[in-house]
Amino acid sequence: MSKKELIISVVAGWIAIHLGLVIIGVVLGVAVTLPFDNHGGDEGYDEGYDAGFSDGFMRGQDFPKIVESKTDKAWSMPPVEETPSTSLLLDSYQRAAEEWLLYGKVAPSNIKITWNPDLSLDDAPVAAAVFNSGDRIEVNSTLYNLEPDVCLWCAVFHEIGHLLGYEHGDGRYGIIVPPMPTPTPKPQTMTVTMTFYTCPPFCPGDTMANGQPLGEGDVACGYALDTGQRFTFNGDEYVCEDRGGGPHYWVDFWKATRTIGLTWQTEVGMSGEIILLEEFDELHPKD
Repeated sequence: MSKKELIISVVAGWIAIHLGLVIIGVVLGVAVTLPFDNHGGDEGYDEGYDAGFSDGFMRGQDFPKIVESKTDKAWSMPPVEETPSTSLLLDSYQRAAEEWLLYGKVAPSNIKITWNPDLSLDDAPVAAAVFNSGDRIEVNSTLYNLEPDVCLWCAVFHEIGHLLGYEHGDGRYGIIVPPMPTPTPKPQTMTVTMTFYTCPPFCPGDTMANGQPLGEGDVACGYALDTGQRFTFNGDEYVCEDRGGGPHYWVDFWKATRTIGLTWQTEVGMSGEIILLEEFDELHPKD
């Protein structure tokens, strides 16, 4: 046998022996490590290695349990029920307090307001309640699910009403409310130029623009004021009955003499603020 044939026989024999060992290992379930089975020098560690485990191995029999445990936990976690924010209650109390101000009532400021998902009376759920102690309001977070059509502040308004001493009623909020006070209208004022006219040439008995005779206390007005408009100035009441050639915002007061007029003009100046009265002169209605 030649040298070449000898080498081929040795290699073929080596391959046959190891192939036989592999086949036996598969049949008997015995692990066989081949000398060329390493990939990168991990000293024979197989591909299940994980340095995160204490002994450096993630054993094949443990792997399914780990996956199953994580999977079961993820899918078995119950949904978290979120409690509505406390700030919603505080905002609702503020809104309800503002509404009570329209009725001339001030809501208590020392009230504790909280959510209570189990709020009930005689085993029946109630939306909101105020307690005899008068120091807290509870709102049922189960019933008030904060849908767009749910008026949370309305419920709080109702409970504040009880704190203020009001009983149930058929009104908008389910409680008796006092009549809403009528606000006192703020006087309407107007700043006008002020002058005076006298006799001569405009003397008592002369006909004014409205057809009435001129006399003490009469005034001519610019066209910012209608004929018949009543107003007060320095505590005295006047009616616009005459016209003149002055500015748009202007009142010309009739004085008996020039001396009286000059004295008056010195006291009031060349302009002033008049307070308009809503009622017009009955004899001289609005233009």
